Amino acid sequence: MKTGDRMNKGLRTIPIKNYIIVVIIFIITVIFLAYFVFCYKKSLEYQKNNSVLSGYLAEINEDKLLDNLTNYLVDNPNTLLYISYGNDATIKDFENDFKDLISKHNVRSSFIYIDLNTVLDKNFIFSLQDGFFSEELKEKNIELKRQSNIFIFDQGKIIDVLYGYEEAINLMDVKIFLMRHEVIAND
Repeated sequence: MKTGDRMNKGLRTIPIKNYIIVVIIFIITVIFLAYFVFCYKKSLEYQKNNSVLSGYLAEINEDKLLDNLTNYLVDNPNTLLYISYGNDATIKDFENDFKDLISKHNVRSSFIYIDLNTVLDKNFIFSLQDGFFSEELKEKNIELKRQSNIFIFDQGKIIDVLYGYEEAINLMDVKIFLMRHEVIAND
């Protein structure tokens, strides 16, 4: 026997079927990976374009917005309204902290949310001011802006606004505002 014959006897041939199975497993793995990457990118896009509080708080959507708000206030006359631009990346950290504050104090059911991105009525803020401000608040001549803000409703009327001027929303202002109205207890 030659040396080469002994080496060939020790080696076995792998059936083609095994190669086909490996290729199929590889293709399925690549397909699953591509699907999960697609889902992850969609999730990131959704988070980028929507508020952290969207879906967490009760929301009022654009379709007949003021009518829907009025109807909501009939059943819940003492509530808090949080408005913001859902795609505003500068408030994502604030909204995460705000969500934690809401959870910590168990006041989720007290809030409703309106995403200003979905509000087509450019006069929404003025309509809100004209239709819902209490007489006392109307006398203060508050100049509301389309910005992140919180409104306190009492008996279906807005009795106070977090910001009556243009200001970047922050958690400390919100805490003080909510403590002043006894929505949350002092920590």
